[in-house]
Amino acid sequence: MFPTEITAFSQAFNSIHLYTYIGVSVLNGVLLFFASLKFILVLQQSGYKSKRYFKWLGSRETPYLSRLMLLSLLGFLFFCVLSMNFTPAVGKTAASYVGFVSYLLFTLLYINTEKSVNAKVPLKKTARIARLSIVYILSLAIVTFGLMVGLDYVAYLIGSEIVGILRYSVICGMPLLTPYILFLVHLVVYPMEKMISRYYVLRATRRLDHSQVLKIAITGSYGKTSVKEILK
Repeated sequence: MFPTEITAFSQAFNSIHLYTYIGVSVLNGVLLFFASLKFILVLQQSGYKSKRYFKWLGSRETPYLSRLMLLSLLGFLFFCVLSMNFTPAVGKTAASYVGFVSYLLFTLLYINTEKSVNAKVPLKKTARIARLSIVYILSLAIVTFGLMVGLDYVAYLIGSEIVGILRYSVICGMPLLTPYILFLVHLVVYPMEKMISRYYVLRATRRLDHSQVLKIAITGSYGKTSVKEILK
């Protein structure tokens, strides 16, 4: 149902529209997750430290923010062009979703391009990364859902057909927010990760206290793994 054609905003929440909200939100969450793999890798390699993560993010040698900006800009422009051109053929309601086709294609192209770039250090698929990824995808879906509802409400208040047709084009700007949403998600799950880490430390301490094996501690910035392999 088109926002400008309803008399009360609650009418926008019929079952079909609600399922559309959920479908688009989940799809966008998954797409943006795969588009954010480089940022997840950097967060892992920085030891989940904010200073190191944002230092890399703000570096002039980091091209990823400019690439995300280009992705958002192309998605936005083609979203507007497709939606306006298809309005006479498919109607205002359908046309407001047609633009997502260009956003989808550009995002898939971005993901495929980034996938072909070999990282010096691959992402380690740990349990912590799995937990972070799940919460991150859910967060992206929730943000998308909230944006869609909010944009529908704005279009309903303004009452302009053009605003109604192009309202979802704002979602094309979400790729630019992904590095920051990812870090916010990290801050949310950090207390839980701290508790899990403490549990494993206590568990390891108990086992070592009751073990008669020779204990050797290896510290340093480099070469720890090599020394460990030699001692084996």
